[in-house]
Amino acid sequence: MQSTRKLKKIYYYDQLHYYYTGEGVHQEGEGIYLPKFCTTIEPPACPPGYVPFFNSEKNNWEQIPIPDHFIEIIRVYADYDFDKTHSISEQPLIYKIQNSNFLEDPSAIKIFNLLSPLKKFDRYISRDQIAFSLTHRIVYTNSKIDNIYHCHAKNLRNFSTKHFPHMGTLIFPHFELANILHNIKKILDTIVISTYLSTQNDIFILDNNDEIKLDAIGTVINKATSPTYTAVRDIIRFDHYRDLFRAINGIHNAYKHSILTECLYNKIHLEPTFHVRNFSSFKPKNLSKIVEYEIQLKKIIFSFNDFLSCLFGEIYTSDAPRFKLIEISNKKRGN
Repeated sequence: MQSTRKLKKIYYYDQLHYYYTGEGVHQEGEGIYLPKFCTTIEPPACPPGYVPFFNSEKNNWEQIPIPDHFIEIIRVYADYDFDKTHSISEQPLIYKIQNSNFLEDPSAIKIFNLLSPLKKFDRYISRDQIAFSLTHRIVYTNSKIDNIYHCHAKNLRNFSTKHFPHMGTLIFPHFELANILHNIKKILDTIVISTYLSTQNDIFILDNNDEIKLDAIGTVINKATSPTYTAVRDIIRFDHYRDLFRAINGIHNAYKHSILTECLYNKIHLEPTFHVRNFSSFKPKNLSKIVEYEIQLKKIIFSFNDFLSCLFGEIYTSDAPRFKLIEISNKKRGN
């Protein structure tokens, strides 16, 4: 008879100063031990100015004033109304492309039309080649999304039995998630460049050493208040999808630049989830504040699907659910 190994909530504390840093889940069972610097005891809610402190000698939590050496960890989650445009049980797809002959697929035709402004850049690129590449990128990424759900389901089945999966089996899906997010970011950046060119009247935009002022979603986010880019923001429904764009950009930067993310690959989630960490700011450096994203893949994919459907005129923006980021700081537990 197989024994089950349940997932149990655990609470982490700082390895030097023992104040509360966050929570996670852990598989319990015979021969499986808790990670270091965590407990299954839930921390108390604290009044303003105080944080939970784990007393390892008494094996309980206490409340202490926030110390000077405190590292604030802001955990970022997402809220998305599945029932508005997608069912929670639906297979997530960036965008559905049915016909293997992409040039005849109605969805592929919409992508080619969306990227028509890239013809203004034809001294350097081919609009058709980029549109063809982007269409293939969507099909490729959809296949990776499908595969990661199958792999995750298999891992969870193994977790519930004595068949503990090989560490590579646990870590590889995190690499696949980074790959999926990279492709989403690439698709989004291509749309941003095309949208920017659509707002420029001069067809010879680069003849006089001009520049593409908006070439990535990060630039749009950072210059969100500039009136110069109002038209671009309106076209990509920036006000409605601001949090989705922030999540994609923030998670992508963490995968690319943050060594903190490398320590999260042993975390267990009930479904495929982007889980990354990054320092809040490097310019100037701020090592006392960390931003940690923990957002289910399904929420990002469904919201991105809504975004593309809005661009293609298939749904009204007002009918699409908002993707909302929720930030929770370990500095304000129970405040």
